[in-house]
Formats: sequence, structure tokens, C-alpha cells
Amino acid sequence: MGSPFTPDTRACKSALFEILVVEDHPMMIRSIKAGLAALHTHAHAVDCIATVSSLMQAKQRLRRSEPPGLIITDLHLPDSKGLDTLRALRDAVPGTPIVVFSACDDHATERAALALGAHAFVSKSALPQNFTQAIKPFLLPLKKGRTTALVSPPGAPHPIAQLTRRQRDVLAEAASGYRDREIGLRLKIGAHTVRSHLRVIFLRLGVQNRTQASSVYIAWARANGTLV
Repeated sequence: MGSPFTPDTRACKSALFEILVVEDHPMMIRSIKAGLAALHTHAHAVDCIATVSSLMQAKQRLRRSEPPGLIITDLHLPDSKGLDTLRALRDAVPGTPIVVFSACDDHATERAALALGAHAFVSKSALPQNFTQAIKPFLLPLKKGRTTALVSPPGAPHPIAQLTRRQRDVLAEAASGYRDREIGLRLKIGAHTVRSHLRVIFLRLGVQNRTQASSVYIAWARANGTLV
């Protein structure tokens, strides 16, 4: 197999973990690849990066190959605009994490994308380290056909410490036994947003459900003396 960062269809067919980049701007493609290349020594699951420049090409690729391990997509493509792009990709591969990398960086668009099932939203105006920080959690714990608990290297921050404040709040409420609607009411956010946060939390912790995530949180909170 060729270089992990060669967008060659033949090389990608046998990849254990493939990242599909849906983007039509060459400069943005280079930026994404550079960010992923910087993470490659840490992201042991990455075998191949493939790029397509339209929604039609993305659908064709998804129909003829195994689902990728991760999709990074712009919202505005030559043949699709806005959240319709996200809906189409989500419906095509409902089990694949999708990270939106978009020039539409207003909070309303971000909230709507997360509510529709995006696992993360990164503005194209963000600093490169913001992009790599957002992408890294999706690469570390996942490999095609396998999900394992994410174990931090010695001296590294605990995965929960790397969650955002809002994600920790959602996780704390879930660990207390509250359901999505109840968490939404308590935190004054929508139930869809709660579920979007939980999807990201599961990925970042390397767990499969809220019971496992709650166990990780409770152990962390006890160790840090923050369990109420």
C-alpha cells in the first residue's frame, strides 16, 4: 500500500481506517492534509485519506466501498449547499463520525449542524491547532471494526479533562441518571444538542454508551475529589 496520505482509490480499498475529505477548494484540502499529517504519529488507526470535490462524488464513493472511519466535509459544495450536505452524508453512512469544516462559522449554523448529527464543527478561520485538536479524538480510539477504551499515555491529561466545559456538564448530568430531555432542561439546551454532545463524548472517551461513559466520569470525579 502506498503512502497513508495518497488519495489513491486503489490504495484506499484495503485501508483499515479511511478518512474521506469532502472539499472542493485545493487550499483547504492541503490544510486538512497538513493537519492530519501532523497527527499521524499519534493517530495509529489512519491508513488512507481520500478526497472528493462534490456531494455526488462522495455518494458514489460511499456506495462502492466500505464506510470510512471519519468524514471531514465542507457544507458548501458545487452541487450541495448548507445543511443539506450534512443530511445527505449522514443518511448515506449513519454510523460514521462527521466533522464539519466550514467557512460558515456563526453559532446558529454550528448548533444546527450538531443537532443534525455532526460530531464536531470547526471553522475554516480557526487556527491550525484548533483543527487538529478537534480531529484528534476521532482518530485515537477508533479502528475499523474495533472500539476500545481510550487510555491516556503516562503524564497526559485524562480524556475527561480534555472535554469542553459544556461536554463535562452534559456528562455529569448523564452520570447522575438524567435522560436527554431532562439534561436539556437543566442546562437550557435542546435534547438534540445533548445527544450530539454525548456522541462526541463517547468517541473522546473510547466508550460505546452512556453507562460506560458514566463509569469513566464517576471514577475520574472521585479521583479528583469533585464527585458530589
